[in-house]
Amino acid sequence: MFNCGGCGGGNPLSLLFGSPSAPAEEEVSMSSIESVMAENSALVAEQWFPLVHPRVYEKWGEAARPQIRSVLTEIARNSRGDPVGTEEACVEWKPARLEVHMFDGRSVKLTDVRRALAFLFVDDDSYLALMNLARDENEPLETLCNNPRCANIRHVVIPD
Repeated sequence: MFNCGGCGGGNPLSLLFGSPSAPAEEEVSMSSIESVMAENSALVAEQWFPLVHPRVYEKWGEAARPQIRSVLTEIARNSRGDPVGTEEACVEWKPARLEVHMFDGRSVKLTDVRRALAFLFVDDDSYLALMNLARDENEPLETLCNNPRCANIRHVVIPD
């Protein structure tokens, strides 16, 4: 930018063309961004809600619907993509740990997100095969893609 020391340091072209207007800065607060993200996560969770396997209600009861919505919303908020749908690519999990707050009928505890997704969505045979694996419930399930950040339920290795 040209600044003339003799005329007060301003831009001499502004005398001919006027002063350039500063670009308007939109102030977007973090709370408004978080609000939109929370709303979108809740909408995604509502789309997944009818897909929840009946075993969840058998184990937790119909009264657990608010807790199920909460888990689904947390999964939606923390996923970069759709871990439940037909997405073929890896669905990255945003938080540092691959965990979700999962209601177990009595209390809330941290659970591996892939195990939570399996409980919530896979068919009975696949679920039983996964649960028969002798692993800690917080240990992530193995994936076909070997991506440690992947939360796509379609990538979980289901034993024969």
